[in-house]
Amino acid sequence: MSGAAEILVVDDSPTVQRFLELALAEAGYRVTGATCGRVARQHLARQRFDLLLADKNLEDDDGFSLCHEARRLWPEIACVLITADTSVDSAARAVEESIDAYLLKPLRKQNVLSKVENTLERIELIRQREQARAALQLANDALELRTQTLEQTIEKLRQVQHRLVESEKQVAIGMLAAGVAHEINNPMCFILPNLEYLDRTLGKLAQAARQGGAADELVDQQLAAGQRMLAHCHEGIERITHVVQTLRLFSHRTAHGALSDVDVAALCRTLIDLISHELAGHAALEVNLGPVEPVRAREADLAQIVLDVVINARRSVLSKRDCPAPQIALSTEMIDGRVAIVIEDNGELLVDGQTSDDGLDAIFGDGFSGPSLHLGLARDLAQRCGGRLDWKNRSGVNRLEISLPPTATDPRTP
Repeated sequence: MSGAAEILVVDDSPTVQRFLELALAEAGYRVTGATCGRVARQHLARQRFDLLLADKNLEDDDGFSLCHEARRLWPEIACVLITADTSVDSAARAVEESIDAYLLKPLRKQNVLSKVENTLERIELIRQREQARAALQLANDALELRTQTLEQTIEKLRQVQHRLVESEKQVAIGMLAAGVAHEINNPMCFILPNLEYLDRTLGKLAQAARQGGAADELVDQQLAAGQRMLAHCHEGIERITHVVQTLRLFSHRTAHGALSDVDVAALCRTLIDLISHELAGHAALEVNLGPVEPVRAREADLAQIVLDVVINARRSVLSKRDCPAPQIALSTEMIDGRVAIVIEDNGELLVDGQTSDDGLDAIFGDGFSGPSLHLGLARDLAQRCGGRLDWKNRSGVNRLEISLPPTATDPRTP
């Protein structure tokens, strides 16, 4: 550093001043001289110096004060005092002012050059150490930032993986539902014809009984009883058929399933039969399925969204201990030109089975667990259908709204 160091020499003795300037210049330093504190302060205000070499006792200034001012302007400057004072008080003040070195009078060239060189080298080492420490801190900060980013990425990947697993579960459930529906439907194929045969046979038996002399009143009673039993069987068969049709809604849940025009109100009406037993004895279900336009969607996806949101509403009302009249409302309506399926409840907001006031992030995050899909997955399915899933809380009522474009305005409509 000696060849590039800028040194300010301040001494009110012209002889000492000249001696120091010549000695330091011959050693390769760039030297600026000042014979008083006032001029020295002017130089310090205009220029950065690597080292200040100042007499302790100046006629118009104090060496300690001058060093203090130099450090205020240039924190990294090295300060060396020239003095003949070897008192303890002087040394103590030098420590307080963080003076880097002393030059004792009478001055000798070799001592001056050695002291200046050692001081500059030490200051340079300190400067390099501070730069290295700053660089290390920057590296640590960058590493911490990268670590946080990596952790966030891992968490997102974990959530994506979890959602993929849940989606695969739904596909498996759909395949199981298809199998169950098929196995139920098979015996239906011969039960219905047999019931029709029994109906015809009852009529023939009644006719034969009358011809054989049986009392008409008795025959009519038995025939009516048999027909009532057959009517009950037909009613049961119709209910089974309805359940099979509902199960088929969840049979082919794939991203490549065919889009179709879905009657939203009819779909909700079908799902009510499937979920009503889940609500019986726990919450009152209010249904208001207003007329809405058809939507272009995969019927299985739309059914899954509605089913999960309603079941989560059930969990919400069950979690609220001080809810005297648990209630869930399901409605369909047109809102701002879009088809809206609205599910409202007066229960708590559930996140991982606990109540939460964290809002949308907590609701649609990975932590919200429903009986089959997380609401985050339900929102993904809604987006796949070209719509969205929004949540609001108004006066203690949770409102989840599934909003979908009608077929007429859906850009995916061919």
